[in-house]
Formats: sequence, C-alpha cells, structure tokens
Amino acid sequence: MRKTPKNSNVAPISTSPVIGIRIPAWATFMREIFGGIVRYMRINRQSWQIRYMTETTNEIAPVKIDANWSGDGIIVFRPSEAEVTAWQKRGIPVINLSCESGGFGAPTVVPQDTAAGQIAARHLADLGLKHFAYWGDLSRKYSRERGAAFIAELKSRGYGCHEIGFETSKLPQHQKWVKVRDVMLAQLADLPKPIGIFARDDIAAATLSRACARLKLKIPDEVALLGFGNDLIICHTATPPLSSISYPGEKIGYTAASLLACMMSAEELTPMMTEIAPGPLVTRESTEILAFGDQLVADSVRIIRREASGHPLRVSELIARLPVSRASFQKRFRAELGRSAKDEITRVRLQRLCQLLDETDWAIKKIAFTMQFESSEELGRFIRKNLGASATEYRKRNRSQQ
Repeated sequence: MRKTPKNSNVAPISTSPVIGIRIPAWATFMREIFGGIVRYMRINRQSWQIRYMTETTNEIAPVKIDANWSGDGIIVFRPSEAEVTAWQKRGIPVINLSCESGGFGAPTVVPQDTAAGQIAARHLADLGLKHFAYWGDLSRKYSRERGAAFIAELKSRGYGCHEIGFETSKLPQHQKWVKVRDVMLAQLADLPKPIGIFARDDIAAATLSRACARLKLKIPDEVALLGFGNDLIICHTATPPLSSISYPGEKIGYTAASLLACMMSAEELTPMMTEIAPGPLVTRESTEILAFGDQLVADSVRIIRREASGHPLRVSELIARLPVSRASFQKRFRAELGRSAKDEITRVRLQRLCQLLDETDWAIKKIAFTMQFESSEELGRFIRKNLGASATEYRKRNRSQQ
C-alpha cells in the first residue's frame, strides 16, 4: 500500500486505502453520487478512508484536493488535464465524472446524454404538442449531446425543433443571471405557442420558468417545460414545479467506485467511457398539458395515462365513458396520436412495467398483483411479447448496462 508523504494533506500511514472525492458544492447530484460510492463500499466490504473537499464552519480541517494531492485513488468531477496527468504520473488511479474532461486520459463515468434527449422528446411529443425548442449551451459537450438526440428523435416523428440558448458558461460571473434572463426573454417571445421546451438542466429550466412569468406566458398551457437532474429544491421552487429527467447519481457513484477498485487492484482493464442510463422522468405541473386539437381525444388520453398503469383498461370500457361511437373514436384517436387507443394503453402499461423491473427487485407475482394482471403467467406473456425477453433476462440485460 502506498505510504502517505509527510507533507500530504491526507491521513497518516494506514492499512486502508485513502480515496479522494472532489465534486463541487454547486453540483446538486453530489449526495447521490456519494451515496452510490458508500453503497459499493458496504456491499463489497471496502474499508476506504474517504477524503473530500467540503465547505464547513471551520470546525473541520479543510482538505485540498488538487494536482498535488496524494492517496490511493481519486474520483473527481471535471478535473483539468494537468491534474489528471499529475495524478497518473504518481500512479494514482483516477475516475472522472464529467464528459467535459472525457478526453484527458482518465476512465469516465457519466449519464447517457443521448438517452436523456430521446426521453425528453418522447415525453413532450406525447403531450400532443406540435412545436418544440431546446435550450442549450454549445460550449458544453453534455448540452450538445442532449440537444442533438432531442432534435433527432423529434425529426423521426416528423417534427422540427427551435434551437435556442447560448454559451452561458463563458459569461463573466458578475450578474451573469441578467444576461441569461435578457436572452431568454427575447428568444421566448419569438417562439410559436403552445410549445414544449427541453432545457439542458434544471437550472436552465427554472430560469426559463422565471422568464415565462415576466412575459406572462402560462406554464404549461403555452410553454411546457422539462429539465434534467430532478433536483428537488430547484424543481419545487419553480412555479409551477418542474418536470425533470432524474440524474442517475447513485448508479454513477457505485460504478465509479467499482471501476476505481478494479484499477487499484489491477484486476482487469477499465473501460475509458461508461455511460449510465438516466433515471426515470418525474412529471410535475410544468408539463401537465395535453395539447390535442380534439378535446375528446385529450380526455381519453388523460384517462389512459391516469389509470392504465395500474389497471388493464379496455378500449370498450374507455369508449363507454365517452359520448362517441367506437368507429368515430378509433378514427379520431389515431388521427391525433398516430396510433390506436389499444396501442396507447399498452405503451402506458409497458412504461410502468419497465419502471418496476428497473427500479425494484419485486417478484413477478407482486408486479402482476400491482398492475392487476390476471396471473403471473399472463404478465410473463406480456413481457415476452413486448420486450422480447423474460423478466429475469430483461433485468439482467438492463442492469449489466448500468
């Protein structure tokens, strides 16, 4: 085990590896990542000594993690190339958590930004909207990738997309928010309405929300807003609360710790890029709109999305609750959504099923009971038909990619 230099700011010589973690205080996903690291340590009985940079009330000695830091391994968000080089020259394994530093030679673990863009496009398109925009920052790779995937998914559905935003990361810090707000006001005013906007992250979405308020644009009736990160404070202090795609922080932390352990033990080659699928999309009031021209279809879609995830809703049951004939309903529904009501019911149930398979270890019997399938066997057939695999195969395949 490496001995700690006398002039180091880490712990004295120990039999336990000393691991540095540097994630900036502004990164709202820090606690989730740290939770994943701790979970890895506990499951795998790793007795790591964690050193991290944190803001305190000066009751704890400060820890400085820079190019001169020494220890047995480091997990760091957005290091400089010089830092990575300095650590690697001293034989310190490094795991990077930012795609902006992905080309500096350290194994990198990040969210799958293309998947985030696709999820956002599907959600906003399924609201019945016809106009869309992406607020991004071309100076950031993650923003470019999310935007490109968002635009491509919309294009595959026959929609265009307005590209708005600018390089906010290059603005001086003094009153940066004023410039951002002024640009947002001008760009929002020129967009067609109603419109669905995907912002590169929750901070941008919250800022757009404030700009809409200044322009007296109603959310979600005129502007449906969606962010990325699912930061509870940011999302719930916006008015109305923001829908957002969850940052997979816990899985990123666990994966980063696992890769770091492999590097320190030299057990196997470490992949240079690992992308983690985003967490679930959490819907809140900012996208609670069904912008279909046909109000009857909007009402039927609202019923399906409210009830079908936990109940095997039948089309005949749905039509019985609406003042319309079956033939007319089927025609009008397909004209608005491009698919049948039965397809929409299946989509909603499949979405809920995948969520339960991905996020829980529930037995098939429990999932079948929760979603009101007649039996475990019926659910098994539904899974095989729609996912092309058994529940066990699906879970194994998806979790091996996370």
